[in-house]
Amino acid sequence: MKLRIAVADDSESDMKRLISAIENAAEGVCGIECVCFANGDSLLAADVNCDAFFLDICMDGTDGIATAEKLRSTHSNIPIVFVTSSEEYVWDSFAVHPFDYLLKSYDGERIRRLFNDLVKKAGGREPELKIMVSRQGFRVPFSKISYVTAHNHTVNIAVENTVYRSAATFSGIKDELCADPRFLLCNRGVIVNMDRVLRFDSDAIEMSDGAVFPVRQRDRTKLFGEFTQYQFRTMRNEV
Repeated sequence: MKLRIAVADDSESDMKRLISAIENAAEGVCGIECVCFANGDSLLAADVNCDAFFLDICMDGTDGIATAEKLRSTHSNIPIVFVTSSEEYVWDSFAVHPFDYLLKSYDGERIRRLFNDLVKKAGGREPELKIMVSRQGFRVPFSKISYVTAHNHTVNIAVENTVYRSAATFSGIKDELCADPRFLLCNRGVIVNMDRVLRFDSDAIEMSDGAVFPVRQRDRTKLFGEFTQYQFRTMRNEV
């Protein structure tokens, strides 16, 4: 497994020491790709996709804890590791539920244990779909998505009891979701989460929230076969 780590530290020398410590600790545990940022503001502006954030607490501009608070609104499940030269900020950091807190003395054995834990978490982490709604980006766990429909030049994304309208392209979302075995393209412009299907009738699929979508009749047998195979695999815990 290869982990992508976003590192933010406004001291170039401290950044190099941290990356060296990360690479040494990860050797034999996992592959590493570090994406570096000179401060919290540049990290937030990049909206980087990664497996963990390593944040220096004392940075110019937006400090590490404030950066973490903003990251939590769009990356709710990504581990955040704080890095600092002092223990005095430990209690302040608890509000954003950090994964760990490292002192800049960098205990090699402790960082190695940390990477073992990060690998375990990354292996079981829920995939997320990034969407833009009213110019605000956020990520939605796949399991919370009921269905997606194309509507003119927008896409409607049903997330539990809320339907979001996004300017994303349907084809882009289809490529992401349909790579996951839970999702089925049941008709042109309609993707359903099979975990949230209540009934698959001869000509339509009914969702658990009451939404009903017609099924392409020429593909009905194939689609029903995919649906039943998914249900059997789910019962056997194969997905």
